Amino acid sequence: MALKDFPDYVKRELDQRFSYHEYHDYHDYDNYGNYSDSAMNDDVQSQIRGRIEQDESRETSQLARELSAIDGLLSKISSLERVN
Repeated sequence: MALKDFPDYVKRELDQRFSYHEYHDYHDYDNYGNYSDSAMNDDVQSQIRGRIEQDESRETSQLARELSAIDGLLSKISSLERVN
């Protein structure tokens, strides 16, 4: 994920979290008093960091596969040059 896309990513994540809670947590009002704003903020930030790490890991593994393929091609080219 590019740094310029981070604010949009955070906005989407927050929108999803708040819309989910608006519609699905209506039955759990008793627990809201025990869940402070500080704790909710930490929870949301932790989830966002987790998603970013997953995205970066997925991108990194794709790049590693591409580099491996390139190394294989370079090795074949090198062996062909040695034969000639």
